[in-house]
Amino acid sequence: MNKLLARKLHGAIRYRLSDEALNPRIKGEIIHKLLEELRDEIGNSQTLNCCVIAARFHQFKILGALVPELEKLLPATTYGSIPAGTIFTLPGVLDNPLRKTKQGVVRITDNKLVGHFNAWQVVQCAD
Repeated sequence: MNKLLARKLHGAIRYRLSDEALNPRIKGEIIHKLLEELRDEIGNSQTLNCCVIAARFHQFKILGALVPELEKLLPATTYGSIPAGTIFTLPGVLDNPLRKTKQGVVRITDNKLVGHFNAWQVVQCAD
């Protein structure tokens, strides 16, 4: 499974779902294709099947309610998978915002540079 691709597909689904100006038929087709690509990455699930059906029939309110449930099926975001410049926190460890840089991690509160974390460390990215 390509973890980064799965997260990007989920983000693309959220983005298209929020696009009010897009024709509903086109929006449904785009989201349906993204969901099928996501199925290739994370496998089949009841939640994903419901999302596919909702997209096919342009039921965007239902799809909007299912997308947060879909996120629970995705692998956790790790420090190693985020690019430099990303603002994040360490859930349950450090709630202060941090920014990843090429030199290390910068604490946003005091702009102090600290070393890099382990690549497998689970992080929560800011939206």
